[in-house]
Amino acid sequence: MSQIAQIVSVVKQQLKAASKTYADVAIQLGISEASVKRLFSQQDLTLERLQKICQMMGLELLDIMRLARQQRPAVQQLTLAQEQSIINDETLMLVLICVLSHWTLDNIVAYYTLSKADCISKLIALNTLGIIELLPNNHIRLRIASNFDWLPDGPIYAFFKRHMQHDFMHCQFDQSNELFVCKSGMLTEEANRLLQREMRKLADKFLALSNEDIARPLAERDGSAIMIALRPWVPDIFNKLKR
Repeated sequence: MSQIAQIVSVVKQQLKAASKTYADVAIQLGISEASVKRLFSQQDLTLERLQKICQMMGLELLDIMRLARQQRPAVQQLTLAQEQSIINDETLMLVLICVLSHWTLDNIVAYYTLSKADCISKLIALNTLGIIELLPNNHIRLRIASNFDWLPDGPIYAFFKRHMQHDFMHCQFDQSNELFVCKSGMLTEEANRLLQREMRKLADKFLALSNEDIARPLAERDGSAIMIALRPWVPDIFNKLKR
């Protein structure tokens, strides 16, 4: 639903709540009831007319905007085209990762070699995608659902897989804030399913801890990633010895 459609929908809801009819709106605007119906059906309400309708209900235009914003559905997933548009723009991908970690505009331009204007243009693009809401003074509000995820086997998952293999794993994992654990064994299907549930819980815990630390200064937090993987697997070098 477009922003205009959301605003018109909220106005209709508030008219009903205030027991106001299209006839009442027609009197307030000084036009016919048929014209009012046409304005609503075509979503062709000017700012001046919206203000007059709000006055009739004892509301401010900002009240309608706030209600419309609250009713916007949170984004659960992007389309393939949207993910591809992000991957095609390295700077947009960077800004996206930053805002998902609750960085502010000032944080981003202080840490990376982006101008404020360039960063704002990327924030506007993310606002258009519905991932964030860009508020006055360039404040950022995330618009993603709690169960938001990238498309399985989509462009962004492919991006992370690629960099996990060639960047993330290129490490000794010997620092106090690093850990690498590798175990192998034989699992039944039932044990595999049980372990997958526990892995998902661990991933959820990672996100929960990240969210708990939002209020902490950026200097006290490190960009971190956790990679959890499980599959039936034997090193290729052993396969040549199989009967």
